[in-house]
Amino acid sequence: PKDFTVPERDNQVHCFEDGSNCKADGSAPKPRPASRRSELLSREEADKLGVVTRGNSSAESSHEQLPVPVGGFPAGFSWCNKDGVNYCTASLNQHIPQY
Repeated sequence: PKDFTVPERDNQVHCFEDGSNCKADGSAPKPRPASRRSELLSREEADKLGVVTRGNSSAESSHEQLPVPVGGFPAGFSWCNKDGVNYCTASLNQHIPQY
């Protein structure tokens, strides 16, 4: 073909992603950037912020603090038949990547 849409039109050897094997511009390869600081808090940092470790599993659930509704809880419940209306949807595997 006459024209190419890639920068390596006349280049027979493709460059590595970091450009370390490309000598076209005559400059040395750029140094790799310093590694990023982790965004995860250490246990000590979390404690300083007042985070209770495993706080959701060691305390009483807020659901237990809800009052019992007037007339009590229903014997059976399904979102697939709530007052004659089906609120259920098809269960799709959402863990399959979509490309």
